[in-house]
Amino acid sequence: MDRNGNKAVLYQNLAIEPTASRNDSEKQLLTYDQSLARLRKAGYQRHLRPAEAFGLLADSLEGKLDEGLQSVARNMVRSLYGEWLSMAMERQGDILICYLDPQGLEWNGSSYVKTTSFSSSETRQFSVAGKSSEPGIDLEEFDDDLVVALYGYSWKDLPQKMKTGDRKAKMCLPSEGVTWPVARGGFGVGCYSYDGASRGGSLRWLNAPNERAKNSKGNKSPQEILSPEQRKYLGMIEESGIENPEELKRALELYAAARKLI
Repeated sequence: MDRNGNKAVLYQNLAIEPTASRNDSEKQLLTYDQSLARLRKAGYQRHLRPAEAFGLLADSLEGKLDEGLQSVARNMVRSLYGEWLSMAMERQGDILICYLDPQGLEWNGSSYVKTTSFSSSETRQFSVAGKSSEPGIDLEEFDDDLVVALYGYSWKDLPQKMKTGDRKAKMCLPSEGVTWPVARGGFGVGCYSYDGASRGGSLRWLNAPNERAKNSKGNKSPQEILSPEQRKYLGMIEESGIENPEELKRALELYAAARKLI
């Protein structure tokens, strides 16, 4: 249960806000920094990363999700509004810099700017030689390493519905020298708007409700297999910022052993 009383839905150990933030009957549109502040107030860590969002949508198209997660997928594509992702992009000539989990990126009324506190959990660079900073470039035109980084799939392995028709996946690159947050619109991705819909995600498993404690493959969550004392220390470790599930597991084992809990 998040701090707004909504039941988070678990997807591959990621607790996801079941619906994007709403303003009356419509999805609420916020700048990236406003959205990040809102979802953290609700108890989440960040936006969904691109590969998480598109992985969920791909699994939905292939019928791999339970009804709870299918409901999340339907909500993600229900409106025309873009939805923020936990990434920012910056173009420097033929190089595209991708910042994962950016913080300290703020809207100043006319553009996004890096503050002195700007940071990211990971930075990667990709070639975009020959690609213009215009909306609507077909995703298949980009190198597969960039496609995999964003979608979690190579182009050939994406579901057919993502590769054809009016909703065919496309990418919009940022203008030269500008750092811009990334949003997902349908099956497309890129830097095309100053505001977007807001949905939180978190690896703080303890915030996920018990009835959602199993992911789409039926794996158990720490709620079901750890003692209360171990869950307490898992919460402390998660608060430290470790997000990789295997690193969390190892950190818990080491900490528990040191405290002679196991």
